[in-house]
Amino acid sequence: MVLTPEQRRELALAEVRQHRPAGQQEVVTLEFRHPSFPVDEIPRVVNDNEDLAARLEDGSTALFVFAAFNAVGPAAGENRWPEIELSVDGIAAELEPHLERALDDDAPVQVILREYVRAFAMEGPARVISGLELDRTVVGDLTVRGTAGRYGFDRRFGRIYDPRKYPGLG
Repeated sequence: MVLTPEQRRELALAEVRQHRPAGQQEVVTLEFRHPSFPVDEIPRVVNDNEDLAARLEDGSTALFVFAAFNAVGPAAGENRWPEIELSVDGIAAELEPHLERALDDDAPVQVILREYVRAFAMEGPARVISGLELDRTVVGDLTVRGTAGRYGFDRRFGRIYDPRKYPGLG
């Protein structure tokens, strides 16, 4: 039987979960990338109550700042692209300048979702979902909401709907 790359990743993740020591915490991270984001300011967050230093796929290390976020999905259905609904709380002020900068460019904001076993974060991620594009983004006073998916066609990042600029959203 020939396995697809996604099936191999799922099996590897299941093995990691099965063999991790009891009580080891699994954490999820998000990374936002765009050509206009300075390399030393790439927004990275971890869904935990403390920061996480972790190894990336290329062997480099990065610091993920703790933030509450929710990633639901991917939802799939007939006649629609698989998407992840994202909501990141408490860092809207940090993300907004980056997202504003991205508006001036046709390149989409890329989202990378990684899962780590906290105790083994310096060994690399247990799972990586890359190639997601951020779309339909709304920046509130404290929360950034959006949808990330693999859309398969060239499309502009979109608008940032900020309640200060669009009072009807508040």
